[in-house]
Amino acid sequence: LGEQSSEVSTSYSLIAGAYWHQGNYKEALLNDTKAVAIQEKLIPQKPELLARTYRDIATTYSHMNNHQLALKFQLKSLEMQKSVLPS
Repeated sequence: LGEQSSEVSTSYSLIAGAYWHQGNYKEALLNDTKAVAIQEKLIPQKPELLARTYRDIATTYSHMNNHQLALKFQLKSLEMQKSVLPS
């Protein structure tokens, strides 16, 4: 799988978290976006990863006072979480 593996997407998410804790939200978003690009291809295998990354992006946007985008990504996270719950 190489560049398109869940391990690589997790690495991007962890890098995003490090930037987030430094207050470098733009770099955090850049790395979370890279993680999402991989995770969207892995949805059938790892939907919970994508839901978590959407939530992280929402939190970042909230810290940047962009509450409209924060809400958008919180809703995406919620929909993804619902998709993994049993019917």
